[in-house]
Amino acid sequence: MQSGLIDKEGNTIICPYYEIEALCKRIIEQYCVRSVENNQIFVDFSKEYTYFSPYFDFVVGYLGYSLLNPWGKEKSILKKHPLLDSYCLSVYSKTLDMYVPSKYNKNIIGFSSDKDLQIKPFLQENNFYNCFINPELMEFVPNVGGHRELGKQLLNLAMIKDRELCERISKLPWDTLDTAEVLMWYFPLFRFDDYLSKNNGFMLLY
Repeated sequence: MQSGLIDKEGNTIICPYYEIEALCKRIIEQYCVRSVENNQIFVDFSKEYTYFSPYFDFVVGYLGYSLLNPWGKEKSILKKHPLLDSYCLSVYSKTLDMYVPSKYNKNIIGFSSDKDLQIKPFLQENNFYNCFINPELMEFVPNVGGHRELGKQLLNLAMIKDRELCERISKLPWDTLDTAEVLMWYFPLFRFDDYLSKNNGFMLLY
């Protein structure tokens, strides 16, 4: 699956989707060696990332690059939302010969820092929202939308560095699948739904 990154000046670096994180690391290395100040900016940014890596969010979210063909969706780019710490999709318009915002700049996935995803030990009695739970009983709360959006967010973080996973997932019919369900096919995660817990007397885990 071909992908790549586009910088603010419109320069495109093409690479396979599963090499995006490695490309982000190289871009950050070049950024950090330019000055002590740049290096400190990245160090400070990374402090909030202890569970997921900070590279994608720093390059696309902070430095302003765009991801080409996110999740294999051709002729589209994923870029930072103009006002929020989240990402929105733009699609290529042949008429305008440019990428234009899709769905009125609606944010579709968020950043993945510990703070953004509210990563902490799961306690059902204190839980009033939907979340994913890992085998160590740490919860991840969707910071944009619900389970489906968080599913796409976590799948992207895996696909940009795992070739085998990327190639398997790229063959799936995305338009007809629940991304939260796809995520749980490949990762040992559970889903908590507080609404079902309250109304049916049980916690939904699958």
